[in-house]
Amino acid sequence: MKIQPTTVNLSYKTGTIANVTIQQITKALGFEPRNSSDGKSCAMWDFSVELDGETHNCSIWDWKGSSSEKYFSCFMPFEIQDEVEKLLKQQN
Repeated sequence: MKIQPTTVNLSYKTGTIANVTIQQITKALGFEPRNSSDGKSCAMWDFSVELDGETHNCSIWDWKGSSSEKYFSCFMPFEIQDEVEKLLKQQN
């Protein structure tokens, strides 16, 4: 799975990722998070992933400080979320 930082213009919550920190997500994805323009997230990662020859835009973000509870929202196909969670477990 190849992860590339990108800009995602539209996303909505399709799932959650729990029991990880900002540092663990940053290490697993290989790039630093950004702040959201509306101030509702202090850590947001936008990236693209190729799956079965198709490129998917994905996002992970902390919603209003949810990272303090090790809880993040995400926007991605379920198959990619499974792979991202495996990658995060390898980092722990």
